[in-house]
Amino acid sequence: NVFIIIDAALLIGFVAVLMQAIKFRPQINPNYGTQTQKIYTLQDALLRQRWSGIVARAATGQPDSIRFALIEADKLADDALKQMGLEGEHMADRLEQVGDGELETLERLWRAHKVRNNLVHTPDFAISADQANKLIADYDAFFKEIKMLE
Repeated sequence: NVFIIIDAALLIGFVAVLMQAIKFRPQINPNYGTQTQKIYTLQDALLRQRWSGIVARAATGQPDSIRFALIEADKLADDALKQMGLEGEHMADRLEQVGDGELETLERLWRAHKVRNNLVHTPDFAISADQANKLIADYDAFFKEIKMLE
């Protein structure tokens, strides 16, 4: 009987702490800070230049260029997640913080990130130019959703 009371008290305490912790969870809002008229900065120009270099590298169709382009695209996406206030040691940690429905491109970004991990960690992992183009399109969709690219 005493254990039931202790269990109930612990459950109530856990729910109370969880409710308080939810207030501190980072919220992802792709429209955060958008204005009716976009003001372009040097950072925007550098981002566009970096992204166009990645796309051009992937378009060569050369296996090493494709590999490098996908790794760079993933790094750019990780940088974007960091700028959105998501924390963690790895990109996967940051992606896990994104709630259901917060990003329409979340599943595509996860898929692209998993391929990037295979490229980096699996010897002799190869990817075709068509697959690479689909993954570049996945990253592009993510960047457009969060308004990094328009």
